[in-house]
Amino acid sequence: MIWIAKAVVQKGISFLPFKTHINQFFQRRGTGALALDDQHFGWKIGHAQDHLALWDKHLSGINRSSANVLELGTGWYPIVPVYFWLHGVMIGLRTLVGDATSAIAGMRTSYEFICSNNTLEHILEVPLVAILERFKGLLSAGGGSSHFIDLSDHFGHFDRGITAYNFLKFSPLQWRLIDNDIQPQNRLRWPQYLEIFTKLGYNVVEEGVRPGDVQELKKVKVHRSFARMSDSELAITHGYIVAR
Repeated sequence: MIWIAKAVVQKGISFLPFKTHINQFFQRRGTGALALDDQHFGWKIGHAQDHLALWDKHLSGINRSSANVLELGTGWYPIVPVYFWLHGVMIGLRTLVGDATSAIAGMRTSYEFICSNNTLEHILEVPLVAILERFKGLLSAGGGSSHFIDLSDHFGHFDRGITAYNFLKFSPLQWRLIDNDIQPQNRLRWPQYLEIFTKLGYNVVEEGVRPGDVQELKKVKVHRSFARMSDSELAITHGYIVAR
């Protein structure tokens, strides 16, 4: 299967020096994954629009023109920050490249709005908890955060031979052997994300999910480590959380 070949390549690259640069080289020359096409651009614009709609709904007392905003995982193209700027958020752009856990550790600025787009699923649980805990401390009084999360198997984005639930069949040990730190996938399910936010003291003011396909899920022999969750919970492929 195609996904296995990609998993092997990424795993191998993850052990090399300058692994990030090597992966970027293959993405540019081989798959074109770093190219900005109309579809990717449209997705980013849609996320930016949704973030601002949620801001207006839940943070209406915060003036866009004076707000400090932080986006986790901007990626190669700062589409969301530029869209915010075009819609009244007076952002002085400052980029931080590197591991988010260390990058935010020394931050002292407070933020009225923190957001991310399909990023949290790429952060393993322990550092994810640390990052969200730090974000909680960085939120200003009355501020809030908005996060869009893709819970599907990302190998299925390009390999039509597997479903969005393929990675649920592996044990935690098996997945550690398959997964890589080039593009890690934490496999957390929706109830687990909600539990993390709640335990960290966030007030989740709105959430929504794309329910997925339970019949597709049933085609996969889900590993027993996910047994405490129902089929409908496991089938969720996308969701968003607005928390304060």
